[in-house]
Amino acid sequence: MSASPIGRYQSRVEELESLRGELENKSREGELAPMVSLVLEAAGDLLRRSKAVKFDAAVVDAALKAIPESALTSWAAAVSVEKVRSRIARAADEAVEAAIPEVSDDSDVIIGFAMQDLMHRDRFESSLEALKRLANRGRSDAQKLHTQLTKEIKAADVKARKTVAGLTVLNAARRAEAAILDDECRSTAWWLTERSGLEDDALVKILAGETRGALSDVEREVSEFVKEPRTRPIGFDELFRYDLGLASPAEKAAIEAQAGRDPDMKLVLAALKAGDEAIEEEVGGEVVTVTPGNRVERLVTSGKPEIISENEDFKVLIFRAKRVSVVVQPLHPDRFAAAAVFVSNRPNHELPGTSTSHGLEFDLGLAESLSGRSARVVVRLKAGGSITSEIAL
Repeated sequence: MSASPIGRYQSRVEELESLRGELENKSREGELAPMVSLVLEAAGDLLRRSKAVKFDAAVVDAALKAIPESALTSWAAAVSVEKVRSRIARAADEAVEAAIPEVSDDSDVIIGFAMQDLMHRDRFESSLEALKRLANRGRSDAQKLHTQLTKEIKAADVKARKTVAGLTVLNAARRAEAAILDDECRSTAWWLTERSGLEDDALVKILAGETRGALSDVEREVSEFVKEPRTRPIGFDELFRYDLGLASPAEKAAIEAQAGRDPDMKLVLAALKAGDEAIEEEVGGEVVTVTPGNRVERLVTSGKPEIISENEDFKVLIFRAKRVSVVVQPLHPDRFAAAAVFVSNRPNHELPGTSTSHGLEFDLGLAESLSGRSARVVVRLKAGGSITSEIAL
C-alpha cells in the first residue's frame, strides 16, 4: 500500500473518455445514476491531482457536460453522507485491529479493508470537486448540490475526525495518497494528512500498551478505546455472498476466522450450511431470496455456480437451471467500472443487468432456447481496459 498510486489515477483519463461515450449513447438502457457516480469520482480525482497527473482538462469538462440533469438528481438522491462517516469509523476500527490482530497473518488483509473504507471519503471529496467544476460552468443544479453536500459532509467530519488516532496505522498508505494531491486539496484532506507523520506511525501500539512511548492526557483517554477487543464487522451482505459461494477470499477468511472465536458466528455458519442442504434437497432449482429491504430477487441456481473467470478484481459465474443467469461479482468495488453481457444470436444487443446483493445479474433466458449459443461477458475496470470471457451455453 505504500507505493505511489499515481498510475491508478492516470488511468482515470481513459476511463472518463469511455464513460462520456456511454452517457452520450442515446440507445443505452437502464439507470444512469451509477455511471454519474463514476464520472464525478473520476473527474474529481483528476482535478484534485492536476500537478501530479497529466491530463487534458477538456476531457474532464466534456465528461461532466454529458451528465443529464435528471441523472445527477437521481445520483444525489442515493448519496448518504452518514454512510461516508460510518465508513471512516469502520476504517479506524479495522486499522486498530490490524495493528494488534489476534492472528498475525490477518494484518495485511485487514489493512486492505481499512483503506477501501477510508478512500470512500476521498472519492466523496472528488465528487464534490467535480460538482464545483460543473457549477462553475453554469450548471445551477450542480451548484445547489455542491452547497448542500458540502454543508452535510462538514458536519459529518466533525464526528469522523474523532477516530483519527486509529487511522495512524494506515499512515504509509495515507502519505502515498496525500503526496500526489494538489497543495490546496491536501490541506483539507484531513483523512489522509491528520496525524500522518512518521512520529505517529506507532501511536496505536503505544495506546494499546504494546510499545513504550509517552502519552498526552487526551491520548490516555483514547487508549481505552484502542484496547477494546474488536473484530471486522460481518454484515448481512457478506454472509449472503458467503452462503452463495460468491464471497471474496478476504471476506471468506474474515468470516471463518470470526467463527473460530465467536460461538454465535459459528452457529450462523452451521445454520447456513443446514439451510443449503435443505434447499438443495427440496428444490435444487430456482430459488427466491429476499433482501433486508424486502426486495425480492430471483437467483437461478443449481447447487454451486460454475466459475467462468476469476481474478483479484472480479468473478464471472454462470448459474444453470430452467433459466440461465450470468453473475459478475466485483471483489474490489473501488476498482470495478462496469460489465456487459451479449448472447451470440444478438451480438450487438447488451442484455440488461440487475444490481443485486450477490453482484450484477444478467438473465440470459430459458436454457432450452440457448442450446448451441454462446455468451460474451465484457468487464471494464477503472484502471482502464476490458477483460472478455466467452461462455458456451
